[in-house]
Amino acid sequence: IVQGAGLVRADRSDYAAALAAAGVDPVGTDPPVLRPELPADAAVASVLLSFLDEMDAVRDGTIDDVDIEFLHDFRVAVRRSRSVVRLLGYLLPADLVAWVTPELKRLGDLTASSRDLDVHLEEFPSLAAGVSSGQPEDLAPMAVHLRRLRASERRRLVRGLRSPRYERWRDRWRTALAELAGRDGDRPTVQEISRERLAGAYRRVLLRGARITPASP
Repeated sequence: IVQGAGLVRADRSDYAAALAAAGVDPVGTDPPVLRPELPADAAVASVLLSFLDEMDAVRDGTIDDVDIEFLHDFRVAVRRSRSVVRLLGYLLPADLVAWVTPELKRLGDLTASSRDLDVHLEEFPSLAAGVSSGQPEDLAPMAVHLRRLRASERRRLVRGLRSPRYERWRDRWRTALAELAGRDGDRPTVQEISRERLAGAYRRVLLRGARITPASP
């Protein structure tokens, strides 16, 4: 019937075209190329810039609730940013780290409940189908309650991502990182810092391993 109507099968996905039609840019950013001879602080700034680019790429999709994966990707970029700042923040200006650390935590807190509720609702049908006492439909009021909570949390999330505070944070963070990424001067390189960090991690593994004896559980 379909072929008789003149329709032709397409072997490609139109997901990207659908997102574009909705005004959402589905194209992610390429990871930065880190060369051994790069100044380590510039490399860290470039990595953090790439995470900020990822947040920008999925922010509109998150706000418009196009797909729950937009919020997931936003949270991943925030979480990775927090990890880099925690592990390598000593290479960045201390005042910048002191300012951005609580701001990144705030973004993590802002998005946490909405993401948790997205996951709960996505898994709810399969969880309800597995109840051993009663019927899946007995849990319908719980699903309604979760949807109401999600609507409330999404309003809070959208306000936060559209707020002047978020815009100021993003602009200041991008300006500071771009300046660091493009700065000249003789500073420790990626190779030097990597060797130092790996050597320290290796020593810690050996110290912990040395505690293991034939009597260890």
